[in-house]
Amino acid sequence: MKITFVGHSTVLMEEGKTTILTDPLFVSRILLLKRKSLPGLQLKEIEKLDAVTISHAHTDHLNFPSLKMIKKHKLNPQLIVPAKVKPVVNFLNFKTTELTWEQSIQAGDFKITAVEVNHGQGRFLPCSKTGVSSYIFSAGKINILVAGDVDFGDNDYFERIGKQFDLNVVMLPVGGMRKVAYYEKRTGKKGVHIDPATAYQLFLKSQAKIIIPIHWGAISLSGKNVDEAPMKLLEIAARDNNQDKVVILQPGDELIF
Repeated sequence: MKITFVGHSTVLMEEGKTTILTDPLFVSRILLLKRKSLPGLQLKEIEKLDAVTISHAHTDHLNFPSLKMIKKHKLNPQLIVPAKVKPVVNFLNFKTTELTWEQSIQAGDFKITAVEVNHGQGRFLPCSKTGVSSYIFSAGKINILVAGDVDFGDNDYFERIGKQFDLNVVMLPVGGMRKVAYYEKRTGKKGVHIDPATAYQLFLKSQAKIIIPIHWGAISLSGKNVDEAPMKLLEIAARDNNQDKVVILQPGDELIF
C-alpha cells in the first residue's frame, strides 16, 4: 500500500488497482484565506480515482470547488459521506453513498468503515445536523484510521476502535490552523480542535503502530512556521522515546507498506 500526503486532511491511498482520496482540497484559497503550501499532488497526476471520502461538511473538508475540479479532470469516483450529507452534495452528480458509524462499503481493494468521531456538525455553523465520521481503510492485514477533524471532549472511543481494528496507522489532526498555544490554552473546551498533545494521547489509546499528523500546513493564521504543530507532536512523543512512531510527511511525501 502507498500513502501520499497531499496536504491538510487530503490523503491519497493506493492498493493494487484501487485509489482512494480523503477530504480533497486542491484550491489556492479557502474562503478569504490564501493557502500557505501547495498541494503535494495535482489532480492531473491522478489517472484513476475509485472513491473519495468526506469526513464532514465543513468547507475545508467538503470543498465544492475541489470536487468540481475532480469532475473537470474526468475522474468519476464514488463519493462516500457521513449521514445526512448526501443532500448537500447531490447537485454535484456523483454516485454518493452515506455511511453511518460502523457501516462499511467495499471500494475495490479497500474496505472502508465509518467510525465515531467527536467534532462539530453542520457546514459553516453548527446549525444543520449533518454527520461527522472518521474512516478505517482496510486492505489485507493493513488498517488505517483517517480522522479529518477531532475536537476536545470524550474521545475514549479511540481505545475501542483500536482494539476492534488492530490499527497500523492513525492519521490525526494536530490543530495546525493557529499557534499550538492557542489550542493548549483551550484544552478540553467544547468545539475546539485537539492540540498535538491530545493527538499523541489518542494515538496511545488507539494502540496504533505509527501516527501521521494531518490538518496542518495548508491553512494557517498562526504567523509561526507551518510545521509548528507536527514538530510539537514529535517533541512530545520523544519524551516517551516514541519519536520513531511519529511519521511527518511533507505535502507530496509517500509512505509505502
